[in-house]
Amino acid sequence: MVIRALAFAALFCMTAPSMSQVCVDSSMYGRIITRIEIRGNNKTKQSIILREMKLKQGSVLDSTRLEGDRKRIENLLVFNRVQVTGLSENNGIALVIQVSEQIYFVPFPVLFINDRDWSKVSWGAGFIHSNFLGRTEKLAGIFWTGYDPAVHLAYSNPWIGKKYNLLTKIELFYARIKNKHYADQTVYEYQKGFKWDIGRRWGHHFYGQISLGYRLLDITEPDTVTRTDRLPSAGVNVLYDRRDLVEFPLSGYYVNLHFKNTGFDNSGPMYQRITFDCRSYLPVSRRSSLAFRGEATVSAGSMPLYDRLYIGYSNRVRGHFSDVFEGDMLAMASAGYRFPLLDIRYFNITSLPQFHNMKFGIYGSVFFDYGAVWFKDRGFAQGEHVSGAGIGLNIILPYVHVMRIDLAWDEQGSPEIIFDIGVDI
Repeated sequence: MVIRALAFAALFCMTAPSMSQVCVDSSMYGRIITRIEIRGNNKTKQSIILREMKLKQGSVLDSTRLEGDRKRIENLLVFNRVQVTGLSENNGIALVIQVSEQIYFVPFPVLFINDRDWSKVSWGAGFIHSNFLGRTEKLAGIFWTGYDPAVHLAYSNPWIGKKYNLLTKIELFYARIKNKHYADQTVYEYQKGFKWDIGRRWGHHFYGQISLGYRLLDITEPDTVTRTDRLPSAGVNVLYDRRDLVEFPLSGYYVNLHFKNTGFDNSGPMYQRITFDCRSYLPVSRRSSLAFRGEATVSAGSMPLYDRLYIGYSNRVRGHFSDVFEGDMLAMASAGYRFPLLDIRYFNITSLPQFHNMKFGIYGSVFFDYGAVWFKDRGFAQGEHVSGAGIGLNIILPYVHVMRIDLAWDEQGSPEIIFDIGVDI
């Protein structure tokens, strides 16, 4: 939070350097790349940057592939800015990749709201290292008290083995969570356990992984004794990601299919869940685009109260941002148009290198959201169906990525103002 606040305040006391991301003369395209030089990577290993590039030494320089490579390096989310320069040499072209590194290790205070509800405040402390050992490995620890107190430790490595392209993530957690089904009563879930993901990356866009996990959950429902559920789980996730920039995409598409099975015998809850998430971004001009998203979650088996699906917590429909609806099946859809109001530009604080080349810009948007949640034994038609539409501002910020201010209307035309963090679609 401190880093975010400093970055935001710094926008008012900096000067704007050149806007150009690629400085390559058009006459250089079609020539052979003789070498690739990385500059500015004081902590990040050179191999981490080179592996994101489809262009290699000996490749023919192509403008489309070069811009794709630059954006994939930026998608590592460890640099403030990535610039490319072409230098003509007697026997070809030398590419110079200039990166501006961020602050990687950050201890921070914790203050946030749960379920996007300002009456549910949590506070604590934590740390994150977003580029551990200079290999974009992530190491994080966090705890908070107040609403839904928890302790969480996590480590992820996006690339294990130079030729195997394996990835892994390990999480350990403890939490006391107020049950969402009994919204008007105090019913707590006490959860502790772990989750381990291991997978592989094929090429630059396709990922597959399996997940293993275990939760020990104690819950005391109204008028019952405390019940302990043991919840082993296994899942499979397949992802294809061709978005240009993950923090605010304007072109490309994203497809994610996830299957999870919880429980393996009749000694406890046993149920399955499949989620399909598809997003598409269609450029209208060089800087504006149409965005579409469709998501559906299908459940089978005996779904316990504490794992039901909701609209109104992590899934929201603008226009019904504070309304809560419950079920065990879910469908969501969104469409939007994004257009620049203030082109993205970069600023420096000269005394702090980690605050060099920080981006700032403003995009406008027009959007429509739809959501449905229902119980499978009652059917889709008997579920809750809500929708909303509106206009918004997307403020592009360093470290925060996107801060949103939306004005939305529901089906009856009732307005609401929404403040949120992160891209909407």
